[in-house]
Amino acid sequence: MNDTRSGQAKASASLVQQVETYVQRCLQGIEAQEERRGAGPDPKGPGRPLELPKVALWSSLLLCVLQGARGVLEVWRDVVLHGYDVCDQTLYDRVEQEGTAWLEQFFAQISAMLAAWLRPLLTQQAWYPLASFATDVLALDETTLDPVARKLPILRLLKKGAAELLPGKLAGLYDVRLQLWRRIDYLPEALQNCKVHARVMLEGLAKGTLLLFDLGYFSFEWLDELSQRQLWFVCRLREKTSDTVLHTYYACEEVFDGVIWLGNYQAQAGQAVRLVRFRVGALTLTYLTNVLDPTVLSIQEIARLYARRWDIE
Repeated sequence: MNDTRSGQAKASASLVQQVETYVQRCLQGIEAQEERRGAGPDPKGPGRPLELPKVALWSSLLLCVLQGARGVLEVWRDVVLHGYDVCDQTLYDRVEQEGTAWLEQFFAQISAMLAAWLRPLLTQQAWYPLASFATDVLALDETTLDPVARKLPILRLLKKGAAELLPGKLAGLYDVRLQLWRRIDYLPEALQNCKVHARVMLEGLAKGTLLLFDLGYFSFEWLDELSQRQLWFVCRLREKTSDTVLHTYYACEEVFDGVIWLGNYQAQAGQAVRLVRFRVGALTLTYLTNVLDPTVLSIQEIARLYARRWDIE
């Protein structure tokens, strides 16, 4: 995943109003569930009652982000405008103490709702034939978070570009058909190889899911494991990787489609894969897939699928 900065546009007033109603309804439902489980605040218990209900806290935070807020201070102003007499430090402390459990539950509800709404529409849209043999089509990638500013005394001694300034990275699974996030994991080690967390991202995936990923995940062991798990993949071939052609489906001028065995006698893959190669202008593109039957997945669709991997960016 490319490390890019994107300008966030503000949402329209009508959209914000609709989302506000839905957000508050969802968060109130989560709060009611916690109270039924005995996890909610006890107004009769010891200690000072909460001055800022969780529903107000998280709904203000989410809606301010939607409207392009650039800091927690703007969230505090919104909370005060809604009639809650708290200081800004109280809000900072609450956000730090609450953790992410409520947001995780809320986003899970939102994702489930959107998926249930969009899935029936797929058959009516032009993009539905995209890898119709696959259960799902998911893009897998990681992105390094932007470095923090060197404003704190402990950070001023670090040089610009130091690895210690990186707060971590995100690993994501993106549903290409539904255009929805399937999973996002925060990883504190910004320099960790993406293959370390890759297997965790496979948890819960249905058999027959097609994965799209870049060269950062390329390894013989990883490709073999995907085939063993009955997961399909489309990826690029790393340069200078040796191979042995087992069967040729088509070979003419600068186009090749066939089954190969990756590696040589020193390091060899455990499963045969399909290699397709073709030229676009001055660029030669080479892709690998474990869909060995060209009548199931054509060269044209392989190229189209890998282009859709960029949807995750």
